[in-house]
Amino acid sequence: MKKCSFSIFYIFVNGFIWSMKLFFILLFSVFFTGIVLGQSAVDFYNAGNTRMLKKDYVGAIAEYSKAISNQATFSEAFFNRALAKEQLQDVRGAIRDYNSVISLNPNHAEAYNNRAMLKVQLDDFTGAFADFSKAIQINQQYATAYYNRGTLAAKQGDFQSALINYTRAIQINPQHVTALQNRGHIRMSQQNFTAAISDYSAALRIDSTLVELFHLRAYLQAIQGQTQAAITDYKSIVTLQPKDETAWYNKACLLLLQGDYSNASIAFHKALEINPSFQNAIYNRGLVRLQIKDYQGAVEEFSKIIMLQSLDAQSYINRGYAYVQLGDTATAFTDFARAVQLLPDYDIAYYNRGLMYTFVNNYSSAISDFRKAHEINPNELTYIYNLGLAQKQNKMVHAAILSFSSALEIVPHSYEMLELRAQLYMQNGNYTGAIEDFSTMIELQPQNVQLFIERGLAKIYSDNISGGCIDFSTAGEMGLEQAFLEIRKHCR
Repeated sequence: MKKCSFSIFYIFVNGFIWSMKLFFILLFSVFFTGIVLGQSAVDFYNAGNTRMLKKDYVGAIAEYSKAISNQATFSEAFFNRALAKEQLQDVRGAIRDYNSVISLNPNHAEAYNNRAMLKVQLDDFTGAFADFSKAIQINQQYATAYYNRGTLAAKQGDFQSALINYTRAIQINPQHVTALQNRGHIRMSQQNFTAAISDYSAALRIDSTLVELFHLRAYLQAIQGQTQAAITDYKSIVTLQPKDETAWYNKACLLLLQGDYSNASIAFHKALEINPSFQNAIYNRGLVRLQIKDYQGAVEEFSKIIMLQSLDAQSYINRGYAYVQLGDTATAFTDFARAVQLLPDYDIAYYNRGLMYTFVNNYSSAISDFRKAHEINPNELTYIYNLGLAQKQNKMVHAAILSFSSALEIVPHSYEMLELRAQLYMQNGNYTGAIEDFSTMIELQPQNVQLFIERGLAKIYSDNISGGCIDFSTAGEMGLEQAFLEIRKHCR
């Protein structure tokens, strides 16, 4: 660990942008059947069908009504008139017509299905569930009714029932894209990500233009560590929709995390071409510039964010880091200090300002900032390490020993921490403590001959002449000439 070193530790990647809509699509079956009745009724019925195809719903209703006047048992005229009424949002009138269809033909599964849809609109969920179930009872291969009953169950929060119904719809019709899609949404909400990906993949094999499913699958793949697969999906999205700024952005984030800074920069640039005020893209392009050591470019990016959002502490921190690399420590200090003002409980801001204090040998202020960072985040080793270093430089030997001891509780076999504490023990006259640390270090690096000299000196200073001389002799056996100088000096 380098003294007062900056690291990627305080650089942040803003999270993915994604959206999920649950598509509870209510499906209707429209039938234009030719039925042999009285000639005038058929003529009116067919005229109604023609008007339906032209979306002349008022005219269609008039023609179907004439057909019904001519033939009161003409169930398909009632059925299609109900469909026309639905288009005009006459829900209750459509229900009356479906009631007539069912009265004339109790096994008309489609009428039960469509009446159920209308009951959903009126919040009659119990009645709707009963109608979907009746449609399924009449036709157990009726995938649409299973799908719609599943959608109703999902709407009411009964996701297990929804899954059962969607699964049955898919078994009947493996090409049922919306059932696959909705089942995937539920599985995603239950954090069954592998199964959700499977459903989205099946739906995309049927319809490869479903951009939202590419988004969702890419998101799930990304959070499961399938980075390359997610990038491939984002490529598919931008092929289908070149102006999809979110896809460009998320693709860039993944490339950044992969360390592909060149392509990440290109993708962020694409997102910003579409939306120049896309703050996350500006911010993360700044991170790319930090990684490729384009520090002036990074300053420019984070300055844009600060202009747009003057309270963004992370941008001040990252711009401050860039200023450090450019040698402008005064401006860097100002940025770190501003981050502390904005987020008084933000450990990284205190840590970075503390580093700046060490650059100008203001160790008292550095100690205060490192201590504050440590209080906020007690388990971050970097804070304890630099606190100990600052205390050591400020000649606070006992305090520094305590800091390095705290660090060693986290990493008991840190050679560097042991070395620093051993040096302080020697300086403080705690030779027993120094001997223990040197002994641990020898266990870690048994071929490090200098450690035997150091431990030997600690033993000599603690009046263990014999033990010290044995350590010097061991160092001599290992080929260190200095050992014999120490023997002549201390072991006569």
